[in-house]
Amino acid sequence: MTTDSDGSVHVGSGNVFADLGLPNPEERLLKAQIMHAIGEEIKRQGLTQVQAAKKVGLAQPDLSRILNGRASNYSTERLLRVLLHLGRNIEIVLSDASMPVGVISLRKRPSKAPARTSTQRNKARTTQRKLVASSK
Repeated sequence: MTTDSDGSVHVGSGNVFADLGLPNPEERLLKAQIMHAIGEEIKRQGLTQVQAAKKVGLAQPDLSRILNGRASNYSTERLLRVLLHLGRNIEIVLSDASMPVGVISLRKRPSKAPARTSTQRNKARTTQRKLVASSK
């Protein structure tokens, strides 16, 4: 929602790319949502950009571009593959459109449990080794 200098209010469509009159606004919004999901998943797992880039098979500068929303040269499919390599499942659901032309949207289900960081995993392994050693 925006307010003009004369006080009139304009309600947005829910897609800033469409509101700005940019080409392919649905695809742009979907890519932005996927890039945001990539960033959230990297944070959830406690990964650095270098660690995440290695995990998904990208150079760190390429991943940085994605995380900063500059991925116009990446296809939607390629961005989805990044999420797959981060350990996320992707489910595509087809439903009836309420208008003559359908829309593309992304809905994210919450993760079941937060991912453990590498430090947490290492501590757990060390504790497990100590327990095994003490039981001998």
